[in-house]
Amino acid sequence: MSGIRVLMENRGVLRCCDLYPNIDRIKRVGCPVLVIHGTSDLEVGFNHGLNIQSAVPSSFKTEPCWVEGGGHNNIVDDFPQQYYPRVKAFIEGLRKMERADETLLTASSFTSSDLSGKNEIRVT
Repeated sequence: MSGIRVLMENRGVLRCCDLYPNIDRIKRVGCPVLVIHGTSDLEVGFNHGLNIQSAVPSSFKTEPCWVEGGGHNNIVDDFPQQYYPRVKAFIEGLRKMERADETLLTASSFTSSDLSGKNEIRVT
């Protein structure tokens, strides 16, 4: 969830020093989220990944990637058979969403100027 929360659940006066209040920020996310966490992570316990996943807004939740036996920094190198297919599926899901959005926009009367100021995710 954050470095400070790994050390102590109640941040108290250290709240201002918490550089990564992920559990607070994830509740405000506005795009699909893929949580990847190793079940054997000794630096940031697996429960932190579970908590982050449960805090993702329901409309942006995707299936998490719990890497059985994965630690904190070894998932890509030691568990590529679990990591890469899951990341690939997530990106393909984003592409499908993008194509569906483009189809809807093409079929509607919107122009690109109608979308100004909107953030878009592009996966190439």
